[in-house]
Amino acid sequence: MTTQAPRTSDSPDPSGTVARAPGDRRAGARRPSPHGAAWLHLARPADALRARAAGRFDGQLTRFATIGVVSTVLHLGLFALLHVRLGEQLANGVALVMATVLNTAANRAWTFGVRGHEGLGRHHARSLAVFALTWALTSAALAVLGRAWPDAPSLVLVAAVAGANVVSTAVRFVAMRRWIFRPALA
Repeated sequence: MTTQAPRTSDSPDPSGTVARAPGDRRAGARRPSPHGAAWLHLARPADALRARAAGRFDGQLTRFATIGVVSTVLHLGLFALLHVRLGEQLANGVALVMATVLNTAANRAWTFGVRGHEGLGRHHARSLAVFALTWALTSAALAVLGRAWPDAPSLVLVAAVAGANVVSTAVRFVAMRRWIFRPALA
């Protein structure tokens, strides 16, 4: 079956004529025509596999957890380094912003298989809304601890921030899966 396809940069034949497998309506899925008019082009098979795997809940949860551990270590490490110089609340805010931006980028690409610049600003803006929840929880934990134990050692402060992070993690995963990186409805 030969159909007229739009000319693309990867179609060496000026007419754009390609042969498609019967019933193959996938965009970008082409077979070489019997006349050699087009070459094999499967919209980057690695991307197709990654997109299929990204949609599976168990794979998403595993990748999210891995990124979450790295992000939490970054957040807590930066907090531990900065809180003496900046104060607890400012150190928490700076560390959390840095960890959130990296977490969003990593989850966008690896957990949810989103590529390219489309939606990038929207994804980060929505992540900032989830960031607000995490920041509120970690700030509240530090404020409560500051009243209960004004001279708490660094390890206790870090533990309080970590505990608040655990609470916000479930909300963050659901928000990323259902709102932030939700595929556009066709």
